[in-house]
Amino acid sequence: MSNSQLAFPDLAVQGFRRFRDLKISELGRVTLITGKNNTGKSSILEALRIGARKAEPAAVFDILGTRAGYRRGSKEDAHSLDFDGDFLFSDLFHGFPTLDDEFGPIVIKTSNPKDPMELSMHVEWMAFTEDSQSTMEFVDRNRVVREEIPGGPVLVARTKTDKFVVRLGNLHSFRNHMPRPDSNRMTCKFVKANGASESLGRMWDRAVLRDEEEEVVRALRVIEPNIAAVRMLGGDDRYRPAKTPYIRVEGLSRYVSILSSGDGLNRMFTLILALLDARGGLLLIDEFENGLHYTVQREAWRIIFQLAECHNIQIVATTHSWDAVAAFQAAAAETPEVGVLLRLTRKGSDVIPTVFTEEDLQVITKRRIEVR
Repeated sequence: MSNSQLAFPDLAVQGFRRFRDLKISELGRVTLITGKNNTGKSSILEALRIGARKAEPAAVFDILGTRAGYRRGSKEDAHSLDFDGDFLFSDLFHGFPTLDDEFGPIVIKTSNPKDPMELSMHVEWMAFTEDSQSTMEFVDRNRVVREEIPGGPVLVARTKTDKFVVRLGNLHSFRNHMPRPDSNRMTCKFVKANGASESLGRMWDRAVLRDEEEEVVRALRVIEPNIAAVRMLGGDDRYRPAKTPYIRVEGLSRYVSILSSGDGLNRMFTLILALLDARGGLLLIDEFENGLHYTVQREAWRIIFQLAECHNIQIVATTHSWDAVAAFQAAAAETPEVGVLLRLTRKGSDVIPTVFTEEDLQVITKRRIEVR
């Protein structure tokens, strides 16, 4: 498979979560990750998200909120840092270190020949003047402790062209990081196992502006063939209820809420909006099969494969389901050189990736070889 046009043709991750040193030799236009619990499937999605967004604080803190319960804006959480013990960002680093431990940086990179990316995240100590937080200098930790100078630990993220610094003792405020341009960050959409990571209303509005309502209806007909139209009613501000999707079904005289129509329609609605919104970028899907009956998954994958190629989107999804693997293989067989299956297994404390191409997938599904 030729994947040199992809933003992430491969992936190397060091020091992140349970990955001491993970090297994935190949990612496809559409990649499905499978493996037992606690092998790092969701962690790969997080590493890709951090890499695509160049470790922007909003993405990092959202990941922390999902895993560690950190809530941006909470002053109680702002003081969850213990300089002599554990610290919030410990959840990101391999081995859950404390500030007193010696631990290496997080490194995320890919060998894209047109735009190779390497990003690192590590903890340093910084002193700053009491009258102006903008005056800062990196110092030795012992000097901060011994001389009691104002300062503390900071998270430093670097790429080849940019750097930002976040003071770990002031996590409730985003004003504490050095500003940097957004021009080199790629579009990255994330669909959680239980829903979207951003407002469906805003994604719907953008789809309407692109005249893509019919694409949304086509995807929803995979679940309910008699859907004729979709509308979003309500608002996205404090004075009006949040926007809610409504569907018009042939034979009914009025629109009905999608929320009353079952998990399948809600999941498909979320997936198609995120997919259409990810054009030219990266779409990450955690637990693809959630809410989708096995009988509709092949057609759902077929739509995903078609739109991924049409809109130049790279897609990485996770699953626990054999049905999702079989449906993925059937859709991949119709679209040559697009699909890759990645299985993660554990060997001691390390995670071992195994890449299966479409030819491998045909053998796996025909013989029902266990790959979950």
